[in-house]
Amino acid sequence: MKPADINFCGLCRSGNHPIIFLLLSNIAPPEKLNKEKQIWHDPVSNKYVFINNVNNLLRSSIDFSTNYKKLIYSFEDIYLIENNTYYICRDFLNMMASRIKKWPPFGSNYAGSLQNVMNIWINHNTHGSPYAIYYNKWLTDKHYRDEVASRFGLENNDTNFSQVSDIGEGSSFVGEKLDETENYINRYKNVEFHPMVKSLILNNKELIRINKRIYNIDIEECLS
Repeated sequence: MKPADINFCGLCRSGNHPIIFLLLSNIAPPEKLNKEKQIWHDPVSNKYVFINNVNNLLRSSIDFSTNYKKLIYSFEDIYLIENNTYYICRDFLNMMASRIKKWPPFGSNYAGSLQNVMNIWINHNTHGSPYAIYYNKWLTDKHYRDEVASRFGLENNDTNFSQVSDIGEGSSFVGEKLDETENYINRYKNVEFHPMVKSLILNNKELIRINKRIYNIDIEECLS
């Protein structure tokens, strides 16, 4: 499998698909190529093929090395260190709330353990611009969406900004419907954090510090 022209890497439930699909729409309208393997492409001019969740697929079964101008991959629940990798980041509390809602009670999924989720989150959030893309800001600020698109040489027209992709089954809370913007940044108020989960989070002072600095959300205050 060839190296990608662009890699996206994010923890599950971090807003990966809304961000990626808006960017794809600004290149050319994406069309589903293979539902089972979650592959999308530009069928008109072959500008790109996008393969979702590559690290959890059989890489050897996929070969688009000669058909498309750009190969775009996404990786979930790992810390990928490769060239041309962009990290999709969301504040820790709301990301975890969405994971807990989807995979109760600990929200670990591919990452295997909460400790691993926290370590990956810290690593992703150590990258600043242009390689970090912050979902919270992307969700609420059209100028920021424009700036993110410009990193890839694209003009953002917000095509499909309000459309929910069926990849990942949409939101953990409302499925493939569009929710109010305010609700996406207050998910943590709508789940019960298991005492062990809460304890591990509150003991991670580095995570708490980074979350406050980047997202201006005080985890200690929110979980008290």
